[in-house]
Amino acid sequence: MPESMLKADSRPQTERLEYIAPFLHRHRSIVSFDENERALLESSAALAHSIDCRAIIRRQTDVTTSPAIVASGWACYARSRRKGRRQILSFILPGDSIGLAEGPFAPGLSEIVALTGMVLLDASNIQQALAESHCANLRMAFYFERGLQEARLLDLVVQLGQSSLERTAHLLLELHHRMDRAGLVRNEWFHLPLAQHQLGAALGLSHIQMHRTLQTLRSRGLLVLNGREATLPHVDELEQAAGYEVTPGARWEIENPNVPASSDDQSSHQWSHDDSAVVEPDTQNERA
Repeated sequence: MPESMLKADSRPQTERLEYIAPFLHRHRSIVSFDENERALLESSAALAHSIDCRAIIRRQTDVTTSPAIVASGWACYARSRRKGRRQILSFILPGDSIGLAEGPFAPGLSEIVALTGMVLLDASNIQQALAESHCANLRMAFYFERGLQEARLLDLVVQLGQSSLERTAHLLLELHHRMDRAGLVRNEWFHLPLAQHQLGAALGLSHIQMHRTLQTLRSRGLLVLNGREATLPHVDELEQAAGYEVTPGARWEIENPNVPASSDDQSSHQWSHDDSAVVEPDTQNERA
């Protein structure tokens, strides 16, 4: 990413170690990182940089991606459309990586746009270690992440035949699950810093459709919004409304929340500030 986009983080080193917490929490049920891998992650935390909201982290024409781990903030993979509009393909959340789990969102196929202010950790050292065939546990974590990216893209195809209510409910459940796996759901509330037009860009819904769908979910008591925070009071009912089914990898996480997988367990390889909150009418003319 362009150096002009980066802003050095001034937090003390001890506080910067908190930056890797979402990543560690996200993968704790998949792998157990060894001392060398944790040292690599901690060294990335020492190279933290701030990214402004709406910054282009990777253009669609770029052939490489600067490797990073997301410490905080939200971004998205997107494809540019005619008249400058974007179709959001998938959201990037805290604890995710960029440029280390290249799958369906590889360079040249999509762009990466910051949807909020972000803190990214430079993961060049991790990328180099992976290229040298080191760090089997980190490799497994990124392999797993790539599989989930592919699953989410397939979900988009399946949802083309679903109603706006089903699609919206499915996305909310996915975001809730991913934030929970990163340790970022507290007392059933999670951060949801998206504007209505950004949700619509991810779901292929117009502003009017998006607004009506959110109102329906709220009136049925399936979604509660408070500024940029959200909670899903009746997850079972929402899952039924969405026809929601977690991916095989995500299901393994749910059923094994505290059991680290061995680095040589081949069975684990089977899974191939911000904009206005969604509760507010989206009167802005800004694009995703």
